[in-house]
Amino acid sequence: MPLNFMRTIRHWVILFLVLMFKCSFIEAVIWSKAQQIVVEEDVDVVSAKVAIDNSGNIVVVWKESDDSNNGSIKGGVLNVNSKGISFKEEPTLISKTGELATSLTSLDLSMNGSGKAVAVWLGLDNIVQTSTLITSDSPPTWSTPISLSIISASTSAFAPQVAVDDEGNTLVIWLTSSFNNNTVEVVSQIGNEKKWSNRVTISQQQEFIPSAQIAVNGGIGAAVWVKDPIIEGAIAQISSENSFNWNKPVGLSNPSGVSLDPQVAISSSGRAVAIWRFVDVFSNYSYSIQCINNSESKREEWDLADDAVETLTNVTPEDSQYEGFQYVAAAKGKSNLAFAYWSNGKDGQFSESISQETPWTLVGEFDANTFFLDATIFEEIPQVIWLQGYLLANSSILVGYPDLQTTPPTLKVSKLSSDNADVISTQIPMIASNNDEKGIIVAIWLENIVLKDESVQILMAATGSNGFETSKMLMYWGVDEPFQSDLP
Repeated sequence: MPLNFMRTIRHWVILFLVLMFKCSFIEAVIWSKAQQIVVEEDVDVVSAKVAIDNSGNIVVVWKESDDSNNGSIKGGVLNVNSKGISFKEEPTLISKTGELATSLTSLDLSMNGSGKAVAVWLGLDNIVQTSTLITSDSPPTWSTPISLSIISASTSAFAPQVAVDDEGNTLVIWLTSSFNNNTVEVVSQIGNEKKWSNRVTISQQQEFIPSAQIAVNGGIGAAVWVKDPIIEGAIAQISSENSFNWNKPVGLSNPSGVSLDPQVAISSSGRAVAIWRFVDVFSNYSYSIQCINNSESKREEWDLADDAVETLTNVTPEDSQYEGFQYVAAAKGKSNLAFAYWSNGKDGQFSESISQETPWTLVGEFDANTFFLDATIFEEIPQVIWLQGYLLANSSILVGYPDLQTTPPTLKVSKLSSDNADVISTQIPMIASNNDEKGIIVAIWLENIVLKDESVQILMAATGSNGFETSKMLMYWGVDEPFQSDLP
């Protein structure tokens, strides 16, 4: 039998087997081995943020502190190839912050699919600062930091957050404290313009606002914050003058209880969802997760109908621990998908998923002792990362996603952190993904390790790809010429 014919038969058999493999594992996420990406003697990484664009560029920013408690903000672009994860260029010192604030809410990062990355942080004198990086630039370079909030002896800013949509529209939100009164302030950038708008105060002055959240998608912005005891929210659209016009804020939650910790997200079609924790003071202080959407007919307004607020779950006081109760809302991916998760710190963590045309449905339950949760949507499937266990003993970084093919859905869980004896503890995991056809998902977290007999906090990372990419790689291995994969 001719050799070429035998080779053809072999290729078809291999292709058939690989396609069977692909059909079985198309939803699998294959994670790389965890790597140390920021390790410096006598320097602790205090917190970090990560984002990824549709070309697979991974942008990381982090706060670090030396032995004298001098702080700085650094950033870089990671490259993923067959050898693992590494920085394309030497990480950049973006800004010095003086004595470092340890609050996790003093650093944030957002990047769109085209590679516009915007970082915000608190600089000297508690001033909100920002810097932008475009991953397609050669080389990618962080812009000179500029201040967004005002400098005054009687005012200070805190808790900055940033959001960037695929059109380049950018919103930055923070809280300003003045004489024990707080306000919510926002600045914006339209498209890829470099000019920032003037500051806009979108809330009334009140005694205490613990945090505010921002989202933007398709030129629609949404913000939520606490106005004790309720959640307030405002929505903005880009006007004909090419600026964001904010509507008057409205109350979103029920004033009969206490609402806390709001989150907000906007889908690609402009559907906004706000979510928060509700404490029923008239029912033995039981907890519930509640949410509300904007109006279907008027996307620039919240839906304030009597039945607009939906309760997703109830947690009795016996099952809840206030310190560990946390959740998030996200609206990412190619379809209109929102995702929520929460943890009561005792009985575990639950996640729910919604198509905007269908009710919320439970899709998973995690084990107890779940802390520091973060989430993304990868290949239309919610992915959650969390710390399992206690901070200083037997803690691990786990990641999981619901297998929606089973009834009820089951969670597929992977462990990212290693069981290295030099690791004292793991903390604060973050996760991000892109929407490109060659999807990549990335996780980062902090590890406290022993380095030269000293304790130091470092930054770790791992990347994942979907089962389709793994199958395609195996298919190329079936031909005569070996395939050189860039996948981890």
